[in-house]
Amino acid sequence: MQLKLSFVSIISLTLFMACFSDVAAKDQTAFSATCDNISLDSGHILTADCEDAAGQTFPTSIDLNDCVLNNGGILQCGVNGNYFHSCNSCTLTQPSTLICNCSPKGVPTSIDLNGCISNIRSEL
Repeated sequence: MQLKLSFVSIISLTLFMACFSDVAAKDQTAFSATCDNISLDSGHILTADCEDAAGQTFPTSIDLNDCVLNNGGILQCGVNGNYFHSCNSCTLTQPSTLICNCSPKGVPTSIDLNGCISNIRSEL
C-alpha cells in the first residue's frame, strides 16, 4: 500500500512541477521564447522543439489536460484539469495562447500557456 501511495505521490509531484513552475518561468524565459514549432495536436497535446541550457533543441510534448482546467467556461491553469472533456474547437494562436469554446458558456475563452508551462531542460 505504501509503495502504491508513494508512486501516486511522485506522479502528482511531477505533474505539479511541470505545470506550475512559476518560479522557473519567471527566473528564466517563457517556454514560447525558448521553443520553436509550437503546435496543438488533437486539441490538447502541446508539442514543440525546445532548447536546453546548452542551446541544443529537442522535441517534447505535454498533455494540456494535465495543466489546464475549465472553471465555469473559463480556462485556467490547474493540475489534472482535464479541460478537453468540457471544451471544444480548441486552437493555438502563436506563440502560446490556447483558445477554446468551453461549457457552460460555450463562448471563446483563452489562456496564455506561458503562465502554466515552462521549458525545463528542454522538456515542457
